Amino acid sequence: MRVDVRLRCEYASITMLRPTDVHPITEFKRSTPEFVKRLRATGQPEVLTIDGRGEIVVQHAAAYERLLEIV
Repeated sequence: MRVDVRLRCEYASITMLRPTDVHPITEFKRSTPEFVKRLRATGQPEVLTIDGRGEIVVQHAAAYERLLEIV
């Protein structure tokens, strides 16, 4: 069962992380331009893993700034 929770406001739409938003850091290193393009287009954060464990969250800077305006 997939649960999709959204917070909507005047400035942004935030969706909970999905399994497709989790990637090994080696994939990020090999495909950084593609990640940046996707992060810019979606505005959603993604989790990078090291040894299979979530360690880093990345998000496009403009989307992060919008998020800060909300809180």
